[in-house]
Amino acid sequence: MLVPIMTETLHNEVSQKEMFQSSMLAMVTLGVGEIVGAIGMGFIVDHIGAKKSCFINAILIVLPTLCILAFIKMDEYNWMAYLMAFLWGL
Repeated sequence: MLVPIMTETLHNEVSQKEMFQSSMLAMVTLGVGEIVGAIGMGFIVDHIGAKKSCFINAILIVLPTLCILAFIKMDEYNWMAYLMAFLWGL
């Protein structure tokens, strides 16, 4: 769902191929977020426990949701696309 959202923000300024390419470039940060999130949550669970880490997971669900809503509201392809994808992966 993130790729069509990002593609729509380019407003046909470039070709379809370049729009998809830009969107997929931002999706690389999703993979980076997944790696950072997996390592980070492993560290957090080891140090504070599984039950307490659920609160951190709840916060990590709210942050990407707010970022996605802000990105849709801005309707412009910028740094927020990368932050949105990173937080979604996190």
